[in-house]
Amino acid sequence: MKNVDFDVSLAALVGEPICKKFPKEAQEINFDANRLNLQDPSNESVQTYRDLLKNSETSPWEAILITKFDNNFDLKKKEIESLPLVNKTISIHDFLPNQQEDKLIIIDEISLLMGQLTTDQSGKIISFDEKISAAQELMSKVEKLPSDNLDKELKLF
Repeated sequence: MKNVDFDVSLAALVGEPICKKFPKEAQEINFDANRLNLQDPSNESVQTYRDLLKNSETSPWEAILITKFDNNFDLKKKEIESLPLVNKTISIHDFLPNQQEDKLIIIDEISLLMGQLTTDQSGKIISFDEKISAAQELMSKVEKLPSDNLDKELKLF
């Protein structure tokens, strides 16, 4: 905290005489909050970052807003979209495909060919002891591998 106080005091000490001598120019002083502009422009990472910025589809600058869904959702989205710095907004509704009902019918038809797709996880439950036993078995097989041939194909089973 002392460094911050010192920096502010130093800026005030140096800045005050300048502001008194050049009051009009002092009003035009601004601070560039973009840390990218403080970096060496010939640095490869800075050049790559700037290339990403040129293409708005891959901009590395993003913000995430999580909010409770309510009746004002569309109003909030439009308000954010109207901000000058905002290029694009994405909401949970953007992940729902168009013609959702038609696509669900297609998935049902595909299940006739592929079999029923299920997320049922009521299969065999592996106990803690079985997990420990499997991990120990794996470790014993790994320890048997020659240390000088680790880059060759591993056949543990």
